[in-house]
Amino acid sequence: MGSPVRDYGVRMVARRTRKDTDPFRVLFVCTANIARSPYAARRAADLALPGQLVAAGAGIPGSPGRGLEKEMVRILKEHGSDHLGHVSKKIDDEDLAWADLVLVMEFAQQMRIYDGWPQYDAKVFGLLQFAETMRLTPPGPDDDVTAFAYENAPPNSIVWDVEDPYGRGAAASRAASQVIDEALRILVPYLRRPQPGDEPQPGDGPRTGDGPRTGDGPRTGDAPEPTDGARAAD
Repeated sequence: MGSPVRDYGVRMVARRTRKDTDPFRVLFVCTANIARSPYAARRAADLALPGQLVAAGAGIPGSPGRGLEKEMVRILKEHGSDHLGHVSKKIDDEDLAWADLVLVMEFAQQMRIYDGWPQYDAKVFGLLQFAETMRLTPPGPDDDVTAFAYENAPPNSIVWDVEDPYGRGAAASRAASQVIDEALRILVPYLRRPQPGDEPQPGDGPRTGDGPRTGDGPRTGDAPEPTDGARAAD
Protein backbone atom coordinates (compact mmCIF):
# COMPACT_ATOMS: atom_id res chain seq x y z
CA MET A 1 0.00 0.00 0.00
CA GLY A 2 1.31 3.39 -0.98
CA SER A 3 -0.08 5.65 1.74
CA PRO A 4 -1.59 5.20 5.18
CA VAL A 5 -5.17 5.10 6.30
CA ARG A 6 -5.79 7.30 9.32
CA ASP A 7 -5.65 5.47 12.64
CA TYR A 8 -9.08 5.88 14.20
CA GLY A 9 -7.68 5.07 17.64
CA VAL A 10 -5.45 8.14 17.69
CA ARG A 11 -6.88 11.61 17.27
CA MET A 12 -4.63 13.75 15.13
CA VAL A 13 -4.22 17.45 15.86
CA ALA A 14 -6.68 18.73 13.30
CA ARG A 15 -6.02 22.42 13.25
CA ARG A 16 -2.24 22.50 13.12
CA THR A 17 -0.61 24.45 10.31
CA ARG A 18 -0.06 22.43 7.16
CA LYS A 19 3.41 22.19 5.70
CA ASP A 20 4.20 21.73 2.02
CA THR A 21 5.79 18.40 2.87
CA ASP A 22 2.80 17.05 4.82
CA PRO A 23 0.74 14.31 3.20
CA PHE A 24 -2.51 15.47 1.66
CA ARG A 25 -5.51 14.66 3.90
CA VAL A 26 -8.68 13.33 2.30
CA LEU A 27 -11.86 12.40 4.17
CA PHE A 28 -14.43 10.11 2.51
CA VAL A 29 -17.99 10.28 3.79
CA CYS A 30 -20.95 7.93 3.39
CA THR A 31 -23.99 7.10 5.52
CA ALA A 32 -22.69 4.73 8.19
CA ASN A 33 -18.93 4.48 7.44
CA ILE A 34 -19.21 0.69 7.03
CA ALA A 35 -19.08 0.18 3.25
CA ARG A 36 -18.39 2.95 0.73
CA SER A 37 -16.25 5.43 2.67
CA PRO A 38 -13.91 2.90 4.35
CA TYR A 39 -13.53 1.09 1.03
CA ALA A 40 -12.65 4.38 -0.68
CA ALA A 41 -10.15 5.30 2.03
CA ARG A 42 -8.35 1.94 1.72
CA ARG A 43 -8.29 2.05 -2.07
CA ALA A 44 -7.09 5.66 -2.18
CA ALA A 45 -4.21 4.70 0.09
CA ASP A 46 -3.43 1.73 -2.16
CA LEU A 47 -3.39 3.86 -5.32
CA ALA A 48 -1.34 6.73 -3.89
CA LEU A 49 2.41 7.08 -3.92
CA PRO A 50 4.26 6.49 -0.64
CA GLY A 51 3.77 9.49 1.62
CA GLN A 52 1.41 11.22 -0.82
CA LEU A 53 -1.76 11.23 1.26
CA VAL A 54 -3.55 10.10 4.39
CA ALA A 55 -7.10 8.86 3.86
CA ALA A 56 -9.90 8.61 6.41
CA GLY A 57 -13.62 7.95 6.47
CA ALA A 58 -16.68 8.94 8.49
CA GLY A 59 -20.43 8.55 8.40
CA ILE A 60 -23.30 11.02 8.37
CA PRO A 61 -25.43 10.41 10.37
CA GLY A 62 -23.07 7.54 11.19
CA SER A 63 -23.23 4.19 12.94
CA PRO A 64 -20.24 4.12 15.31
CA GLY A 65 -18.30 1.06 16.38
CA ARG A 66 -18.85 -1.27 13.44
CA GLY A 67 -16.47 -3.05 11.10
CA LEU A 68 -16.36 -3.03 7.31
CA GLU A 69 -19.28 -4.68 5.49
CA LYS A 70 -18.38 -8.28 4.54
CA GLU A 71 -18.82 -7.94 0.78
CA MET A 72 -16.46 -4.97 0.72
CA VAL A 73 -13.98 -6.99 2.76
CA ARG A 74 -13.96 -9.64 0.03
CA ILE A 75 -13.40 -7.07 -2.70
CA LEU A 76 -10.57 -5.39 -0.81
CA LYS A 77 -8.86 -8.76 -0.43
CA GLU A 78 -9.07 -9.25 -4.19
CA HIS A 79 -7.09 -6.02 -4.54
CA GLY A 80 -4.51 -7.27 -2.06
CA SER A 81 -5.70 -4.82 0.59
CA ASP A 82 -7.32 -5.34 3.97
CA HIS A 83 -9.79 -3.85 6.42
CA LEU A 84 -7.71 -4.27 9.57
CA GLY A 85 -8.29 -1.61 12.16
CA HIS A 86 -11.46 -0.15 10.67
CA VAL A 87 -14.06 0.91 13.20
CA SER A 88 -16.91 3.05 11.91
CA LYS A 89 -17.34 6.57 13.27
CA LYS A 90 -19.70 9.50 13.02
CA ILE A 91 -18.41 12.64 11.33
CA ASP A 92 -17.55 15.56 13.58
CA ASP A 93 -15.96 18.97 13.48
CA GLU A 94 -12.49 17.59 14.10
CA ASP A 95 -12.71 15.32 11.05
CA LEU A 96 -13.72 18.23 8.83
CA ALA A 97 -11.05 20.55 10.23
CA TRP A 98 -8.43 17.83 9.74
CA ALA A 99 -9.20 17.22 6.07
CA ASP A 100 -7.82 19.14 3.13
CA LEU A 101 -10.60 17.67 1.00
CA VAL A 102 -13.92 15.97 1.83
CA LEU A 103 -15.49 13.62 -0.73
CA VAL A 104 -19.04 12.40 -0.13
CA MET A 105 -20.82 9.50 -1.78
CA GLU A 106 -24.23 11.18 -2.01
CA PHE A 107 -25.49 14.67 -2.74
CA ALA A 108 -27.65 14.56 0.40
CA GLN A 109 -24.52 14.04 2.53
CA GLN A 110 -22.95 17.14 1.01
CA MET A 111 -26.07 19.13 1.89
CA ARG A 112 -26.04 17.83 5.47
CA ILE A 113 -22.43 18.93 5.92
CA TYR A 114 -23.27 22.34 4.44
CA ASP A 115 -26.12 22.68 6.93
CA GLY A 116 -24.17 21.48 9.97
CA TRP A 117 -20.73 22.91 9.21
CA PRO A 118 -21.07 25.73 6.68
CA GLN A 119 -17.55 26.93 7.46
CA TYR A 120 -16.17 23.92 5.56
CA ASP A 121 -18.30 24.17 2.42
CA ALA A 122 -15.38 25.12 0.17
CA LYS A 123 -13.71 21.73 0.59
CA VAL A 124 -16.73 19.39 0.33
CA PHE A 125 -17.50 17.71 -3.01
CA GLY A 126 -19.20 14.66 -4.36
CA LEU A 127 -16.77 11.87 -5.25
CA LEU A 128 -17.90 11.77 -8.88
CA GLN A 129 -18.24 15.55 -9.05
CA PHE A 130 -14.61 15.91 -8.00
CA ALA A 131 -13.41 13.16 -10.34
CA GLU A 132 -15.16 14.87 -13.25
CA THR A 133 -13.48 18.16 -12.37
CA MET A 134 -10.06 16.50 -12.47
CA ARG A 135 -10.89 14.85 -15.78
CA LEU A 136 -12.33 17.90 -17.54
CA THR A 137 -10.00 20.58 -16.20
CA PRO A 138 -6.91 19.03 -14.61
CA PRO A 139 -5.17 21.34 -12.15
CA GLY A 140 -1.59 22.37 -12.73
CA PRO A 141 1.24 21.21 -10.49
CA ASP A 142 1.31 24.50 -8.60
CA ASP A 143 -2.46 24.65 -8.01
CA ASP A 144 -4.11 24.04 -4.66
CA VAL A 145 -6.35 21.19 -5.79
CA THR A 146 -9.18 21.94 -3.34
CA ALA A 147 -9.35 25.64 -4.20
CA PHE A 148 -9.07 24.74 -7.88
CA ALA A 149 -12.03 22.37 -7.61
CA TYR A 150 -14.08 25.01 -5.79
CA GLU A 151 -13.62 27.34 -8.73
CA ASN A 152 -14.05 24.77 -11.51
CA ALA A 153 -16.34 21.98 -10.31
CA PRO A 154 -19.48 21.24 -12.31
CA PRO A 155 -22.72 21.14 -10.29
CA ASN A 156 -23.24 18.21 -7.97
CA SER A 157 -26.54 16.32 -8.00
CA ILE A 158 -28.14 13.03 -7.03
CA VAL A 159 -27.37 11.71 -10.51
CA TRP A 160 -23.76 11.42 -9.35
CA ASP A 161 -24.52 9.50 -6.17
CA VAL A 162 -22.63 6.27 -5.51
CA GLU A 163 -25.48 4.04 -4.43
CA ASP A 164 -25.33 2.41 -1.03
CA PRO A 165 -24.67 -1.33 -1.41
CA TYR A 166 -25.29 -2.21 2.23
CA GLY A 167 -27.64 -5.16 2.60
CA ARG A 168 -28.16 -5.45 -1.16
CA GLY A 169 -25.84 -8.36 -1.86
CA ALA A 170 -22.61 -9.03 -3.72
CA ALA A 171 -23.65 -7.53 -7.06
CA ALA A 172 -24.48 -4.14 -5.51
CA SER A 173 -21.20 -4.11 -3.58
CA ARG A 174 -19.28 -4.99 -6.72
CA ALA A 175 -20.97 -2.21 -8.67
CA ALA A 176 -20.30 0.38 -5.97
CA SER A 177 -16.65 -0.67 -5.63
CA GLN A 178 -16.14 -0.36 -9.39
CA VAL A 179 -17.59 3.15 -9.48
CA ILE A 180 -15.38 4.18 -6.55
CA ASP A 181 -12.27 2.63 -8.09
CA GLU A 182 -12.88 4.33 -11.44
CA ALA A 183 -13.23 7.71 -9.76
CA LEU A 184 -10.16 7.19 -7.58
CA ARG A 185 -7.98 6.30 -10.57
CA ILE A 186 -8.82 9.70 -12.01
CA LEU A 187 -8.47 11.83 -8.91
CA VAL A 188 -5.84 10.25 -6.64
CA PRO A 189 -2.86 11.50 -8.73
CA TYR A 190 -3.97 15.07 -7.99
CA LEU A 191 -4.31 14.68 -4.22
CA ARG A 192 -1.05 16.29 -3.24
CA ARG A 193 0.21 19.66 -2.15
CA PRO A 194 1.41 22.05 -4.86
CA GLN A 195 4.69 20.83 -6.30
CA PRO A 196 5.76 22.89 -9.31
CA GLY A 197 7.28 20.80 -12.07
CA ASP A 198 5.70 17.53 -10.90
CA GLU A 199 2.33 17.43 -12.65
CA PRO A 200 0.41 14.17 -12.10
CA GLN A 201 -1.14 12.29 -14.99
CA PRO A 202 -4.89 11.63 -14.97
CA GLY A 203 -5.91 8.01 -14.44
CA ASP A 204 -7.96 5.95 -16.82
CA GLY A 205 -11.64 5.92 -16.04
CA PRO A 206 -15.03 6.60 -17.55
CA ARG A 207 -16.51 10.03 -18.02
CA THR A 208 -18.78 11.05 -15.18
CA GLY A 209 -20.72 13.69 -17.04
CA ASP A 210 -20.46 16.62 -19.45
CA GLY A 211 -20.40 19.48 -17.02
CA PRO A 212 -19.02 22.94 -17.77
CA ARG A 213 -15.30 23.50 -17.60
CA THR A 214 -15.63 26.46 -15.24
CA GLY A 215 -18.04 27.52 -12.53
CA ASP A 216 -18.61 29.65 -9.49
CA GLY A 217 -17.74 27.05 -6.86
CA PRO A 218 -19.34 23.74 -5.91
CA ARG A 219 -22.82 24.57 -7.20
CA THR A 220 -25.71 22.37 -6.26
CA GLY A 221 -28.06 22.71 -9.23
CA ASP A 222 -28.86 20.18 -11.89
CA ALA A 223 -25.85 18.22 -13.14
CA PRO A 224 -25.42 16.44 -16.48
CA GLU A 225 -26.22 12.77 -16.58
CA PRO A 226 -23.10 10.57 -16.26
CA THR A 227 -22.38 8.11 -19.01
CA ASP A 228 -22.90 4.38 -18.59
CA GLY A 229 -20.52 2.82 -16.10
CA ALA A 230 -20.09 5.95 -14.02
CA ARG A 231 -22.81 5.00 -11.53
CA ALA A 232 -23.42 2.04 -9.33
CA ALA A 233 -26.12 -0.43 -10.32
CA ASP A 234 -29.67 0.47 -9.36
